[in-house]
Amino acid sequence: MRMFFLMSTLVFGCGIELPKLDDSGTSADADADADADADADADADDDPPGPVDADDDGFTEDVDCDDSNPNVYPEAAEVCDDLDNDCDDEIDEDATDMATWFGDNDGDGYGNPDEVAWITACDMPEGYTDASMATDCDDLNEWVYLGADELCDDIDNDCDDEIDEDPTDMTTWYGDNDGDGYGNPDEAARITACDMPEGYTDASMATDCDDLNEWVYLGADELCDDIDNDCDDEVDEGLECSAAGDISFSHTGSVEAWTVPMGVGSVDIEVLGSVGAPGSSGGLGGNGARMSGTFAVSAGMVLSVYAGGYDGTQAGGDCSYVADGDTAMVVAGGGGGGGYSYTGKDAPVTEDGTGPIPGYYTHGTAGTGGSGGTAGTGDWGTGGGGGWLSAGADGGGSMGGETRCMGSAGSTYAGGAGGGYSGGGGTAMASGWGTIAGGSGGSYNIGTAPDNTAGFNDEAGTVTIVW
Repeated sequence: MRMFFLMSTLVFGCGIELPKLDDSGTSADADADADADADADADADDDPPGPVDADDDGFTEDVDCDDSNPNVYPEAAEVCDDLDNDCDDEIDEDATDMATWFGDNDGDGYGNPDEVAWITACDMPEGYTDASMATDCDDLNEWVYLGADELCDDIDNDCDDEIDEDPTDMTTWYGDNDGDGYGNPDEAARITACDMPEGYTDASMATDCDDLNEWVYLGADELCDDIDNDCDDEVDEGLECSAAGDISFSHTGSVEAWTVPMGVGSVDIEVLGSVGAPGSSGGLGGNGARMSGTFAVSAGMVLSVYAGGYDGTQAGGDCSYVADGDTAMVVAGGGGGGGYSYTGKDAPVTEDGTGPIPGYYTHGTAGTGGSGGTAGTGDWGTGGGGGWLSAGADGGGSMGGETRCMGSAGSTYAGGAGGGYSGGGGTAMASGWGTIAGGSGGSYNIGTAPDNTAGFNDEAGTVTIVW
């Protein structure tokens, strides 16, 4: 009661007029305010709402073709996102963020860096690469690109401006030291290279078990030589090798035939060319040559054998030889030139009569390479040495040596020519006229391990064959 009295006193004492309450206890002013607010709300509900910009991109939903994406609105920049960014009903056309792609014409995964091979697109088309793989220096060859393996193809595969350097496909080649066409399989004899060098074979021919002997390799004919010719770890197998033997031939003036015995695959031959005949005035004939070596033969082969000699004063010595038949020379030792004779008749001499005019006479020269030699100069010059293939030239005083290395007879004033070359010229006479003696004898040798000596034999020729 005291509180109510205090409040009433304050209210009424201040002159404030309190609102009148209706029967329900509510003031009339409060009812009026409520009615006004209700009317305003009703009026507002009757107006339609305006367009909205839901994605806050500055374009309302009535013009924005996707108002949920702030990257989509009219005239937006087109980008590679599979969307119609600029609302023109096209997707990713002329996108501002398209990538550059590089053509890979040869399909090796490496693109052509040349500008003519570029295109721009959102996604990499088939047959193109990105910039990191645009390192192909020949986009028409699938084996060429930066970092490719270098190959033996005469092309710069790895795009480093070098060709076939350290290729990965080099071939191994095998040395053929003895030239029989079969290579040495030992590792020490191998090299690797793109192309086969001279003196090498490929792997299929690397079957030589002795690359220092041309008669030894896998599949070779086995010979009676105490060697494993065919590389099967057996020696002379399957052969009826005859016992070792030898045969000698002396000068008879005729060619003789000798047949290789059964089982014999090689022989050692020594031939001694005949000495040349002496001259009547004391000039000695030149010595014949010695030629020897080892020769491959086969059983039943018929060899022609001739042991040289000379015929008459001043005659050149014949060579001694062995041939396969009568055409293919095997070995020949040249005969010496014939000695010179002088009687003084009709010969130009020095004023004191002690000898020929210097330089007027010379001896015939040797044949070379199986051919005949030149003639001596002067009216009485001796003939040249005859070769296996051709005769020696005639001299003024004697005939040249004949073919098949036969010596020719001397004349009255000149020694005969030897047969071929590499024998010996006639020796000097006491009067000093030896410089016009016969031409030197001829020699030839196709054997292995040859042993050749010119001017060796001072007797008639011989041939010795050992097996």
